[in-house]
Amino acid sequence: DSARPQGENLPGFVPWETTMQMVEGKWSGQILWIGLLLFALALVLRVLFLQAIPPEAGLFNPYYKGDTPVWLDYASAIQASRTYDLGLPLRPPGIAYLTAILWNGQDSGLFILKLAWSFMGAMVVALFFIAVRRSFDLLVAVVSAFIVAASTGMIILSTSLNNEIPYLLLVIAGFSVWREVRYRPRLYTLLLWSVLNGLACLIRVEHVLFFAMASAYLVWAWS
Repeated sequence: DSARPQGENLPGFVPWETTMQMVEGKWSGQILWIGLLLFALALVLRVLFLQAIPPEAGLFNPYYKGDTPVWLDYASAIQASRTYDLGLPLRPPGIAYLTAILWNGQDSGLFILKLAWSFMGAMVVALFFIAVRRSFDLLVAVVSAFIVAASTGMIILSTSLNNEIPYLLLVIAGFSVWREVRYRPRLYTLLLWSVLNGLACLIRVEHVLFFAMASAYLVWAWS
């Protein structure tokens, strides 16, 4: 660090901050295109898998039923302005309200729901690539994202109604902006990170603990 002020007076010297901005600007376009390609690949795989599910499966994915009936009943109650579970807060309401917004309440609208979950699953892959690329080199990020895109478990989750995929999308999105929040905090990045974590708490209530610990760490790191 002591040698840096002397170097600043040399001809052709480029400050470290400027160098980093140039490198980030050079790679941002490449990262964007690779992320879009990974998103497209993941979406195609999920749609093809969705089309391969036999019509006899009806409402559910034959490989993973999970809480699909619960979320459909909860969403139906919201659409009909009825109380659910006696009005007791037994479950975070995020997925129920998301389902109520996207679903028309009929069997014909279930395919649209599955497409929406497939879209979110593909977004997880693209954001995962960006998050990994911020800590590792390009090859590691691409290979890791490709594994997530082609993962059987992730494809099954992305073609069934559940709370895992929307929650994972919000968590990965939060990790994608973590470095800016940690090292270069701005009002808009803090607001974005907070909104993402707030929405995640509406899907998985235990996320409140993570948000509290991460916020405490940020306060300590900034002090």
